[in-house]
Amino acid sequence: MARMKINRAVRVNKSARDEDVMTHAGREPSSPSSGNYGQQVLDGIREEGKCLNSMSHYEIVRTLGEGGMGTVFLAHHVSAGGIRKEVAIKVLKDTADERAIGKFVEEAQLLASLSQGTVVELLALENMEIRLPARKDRKSGRILPPRRSKLYYMVQEFVNGPSLENVLEKLHENVLLMAPPMVGFILNKTAIALAEAHTLTDSEDKPLNLVHRDISPSNILFNAKAGITKLADFGVAKAFSEKTESDAPRLVGKPRYMSPEQLDGYATAASDIWALGVIGYECLTGFGPYRLYGESLADKAANMKQQLKYTLRAPKEVLNLPAESRFNLSILSDIIMRCLRHDPQERPTSLELNAMLEGEYLYSKGLGPTNKTLAALLRLLDFAAGGGSINLPPTYMESEDSKVLNATLWLQDPANAVAKRTSGVYNPEFVSAVKFRHANPCLIPNSNGPFVPN
Repeated sequence: MARMKINRAVRVNKSARDEDVMTHAGREPSSPSSGNYGQQVLDGIREEGKCLNSMSHYEIVRTLGEGGMGTVFLAHHVSAGGIRKEVAIKVLKDTADERAIGKFVEEAQLLASLSQGTVVELLALENMEIRLPARKDRKSGRILPPRRSKLYYMVQEFVNGPSLENVLEKLHENVLLMAPPMVGFILNKTAIALAEAHTLTDSEDKPLNLVHRDISPSNILFNAKAGITKLADFGVAKAFSEKTESDAPRLVGKPRYMSPEQLDGYATAASDIWALGVIGYECLTGFGPYRLYGESLADKAANMKQQLKYTLRAPKEVLNLPAESRFNLSILSDIIMRCLRHDPQERPTSLELNAMLEGEYLYSKGLGPTNKTLAALLRLLDFAAGGGSINLPPTYMESEDSKVLNATLWLQDPANAVAKRTSGVYNPEFVSAVKFRHANPCLIPNSNGPFVPN
């Protein structure tokens, strides 16, 4: 019997020797019951017919903004142990009809599908009964009595930092322009976010053909500490997977950033790319390629279409910046102009735009801007002193921000991450158009002269 046992043991050991030595390496021995606890919890919850309950709640801190459809609040998500996390809560107005509520829910569903970290994250969609106090009616002036209302609200991550709109305003106030590679970096991060949205599919893997329709500086947000870029506000986004004859042309978005086809009431993914082109042009030159004129939306649209008949100066024809061997302004200018082609079919897709910005401009020669670069730039703007100057403290040159800006933007002086906006950084022909008060100096005059708004 002993021999039988030994032989059996020998056979087992031989089999073990035949296995790859890494098959079971690194695996912790488990106790007999360790693999059962999760199933026990699951069975217990199911037996009582319950879900996992939450003791967390939201505490409103302050109002962040208010629009036609609702209000956004900064709040604390308070959970067990007193843990507090900042969140943004978007509350739909109680006067919203069923269609508006449906759009609100649809926005939440879209956000739940976008999960690559490039879009402001949805945390929850909730509703609750609330007693609203007495209020004064704006039209009649009457005091309306307190009332019960069902409140719909969306909980989203709070992006603690400025929007691109805030950054552009600060640059303008301080007579500054952003370094071209940072413009390319922001465009690239937004293109990555759009690529996820544009390639989104349904449960059957069919393209949704999602279009944001409101790409603008106010919807590009920055986490100031980490330098992370997030795309926000899919409230007017639309999936065109099931277009019907009842889909009437509808003007949605901000006219300043609308493509020619969007001005006619039709938007495609290429319309989002046009908007990015407008943003890139504006960030790079300090001037929007097309200007708004007129009181009504229809007048503004008509004047925009009139401007499209003129030849637009490329950013490299507007600016007169010193040539850089590392980041070629001409390449970035050409990419932006491709986004601004009138024919939607001739514009790059979001994926192609991402590839061009990274492969041809930002990183074609190695190291380029990173999230840390953007965070350092945002902090650099805190030292803006007006009149195109940056007053850096004596210790700044030894700071981590200084090293990051110099290394990733290939600078000798971190203050050169921005440029003073003077006549010297623009081409003389463009300066002349500004001097003679052309309605839009970015447009080259045709045989009838410069553009004149209606």
